[in-house]
Amino acid sequence: MARVSIYKKGVNPGTARPKNPNLIILFANDIETIPERDANGVLISGDIVLKAGAQAVELYLTPSTISRAPTTEGDPDESGYIDAVSGSHPGNELEYDELEQQLMGEDLILITRECGDAKGTRLHGTKCNPMKLQVEGQDNNEAVKSMLTFTQVQRSRFKAAHYRGAIPTIAPAPVDGSGVGGL
Repeated sequence: MARVSIYKKGVNPGTARPKNPNLIILFANDIETIPERDANGVLISGDIVLKAGAQAVELYLTPSTISRAPTTEGDPDESGYIDAVSGSHPGNELEYDELEQQLMGEDLILITRECGDAKGTRLHGTKCNPMKLQVEGQDNNEAVKSMLTFTQVQRSRFKAAHYRGAIPTIAPAPVDGSGVGGL
């Protein structure tokens, strides 16, 4: 791994970047292969291949609530990353509740994207260290929504990968037209 110095790039490089509101969710069991990371351990250039007939799903999250928030933890000789992605889904329509039920307890891999920048695509979780879903619902006089938090099961020496491969096939929206543009 080559060592490089990092300096400030451009004006306001820390300004928030809008996220694509459609989170891509892959069931780990549906994945045939995930390409290896490059020698520096961050970039994945190849395509994820799903098993025959498998599809990813998209889930709409309110854009201003989307957060990609990895943390590090552990003693000096045992530290690692725990990746986390969170955001809220407005409403509680049947199709959403059914998807939430399907996701609960499953091993998941996520793809998040920044709007207008293919370099902002991240792959969260691995087949051996997947993301798991936790939900906190709200249904009162202020809002009807679900706050979703996807967290890695255990520490890893790797943070979310910069993903440059193709987006896997996405399942269609419900036939009745609800959830157009993603659930």
